[in-house]
Amino acid sequence: LKGVHTDFGAFAKSPMGSAAQDCINQAAKFFAEAMSKIPFDAAVVKVSDGKVIINRGSEHGVEEGIEMIMREEGELLTDPDSGEILGREEGKVLGRLKVSKVQEKISYCEVLEGEKNPAPGTLVTTK
Repeated sequence: LKGVHTDFGAFAKSPMGSAAQDCINQAAKFFAEAMSKIPFDAAVVKVSDGKVIINRGSEHGVEEGIEMIMREEGELLTDPDSGEILGREEGKVLGRLKVSKVQEKISYCEVLEGEKNPAPGTLVTTK
């Protein structure tokens, strides 16, 4: 297409371009806020100096002050007719945690109640 020229910079500076960018910004904010409310699962990495370290951090939406539950892994539920795995039963609650420090990929938690020294791999959930 010889001779066809587009100037996207001019569109960005136009009222329509500005309105489009505003919509994009509002949509991004809406999705970020909605994602922060979605429950997620994590696991204990280790316990260090009385703090439980989990394998989720800021890149997963973890924030200081979030309270979480430690659980045993529940029994795997299998359909007796088809053998299809249907999910897991909720495991026994082992205790509650509160996030006290967040890094990109990990978070440090204080034990509010229950198991003070959970084993690595212990399920941690926001539900």
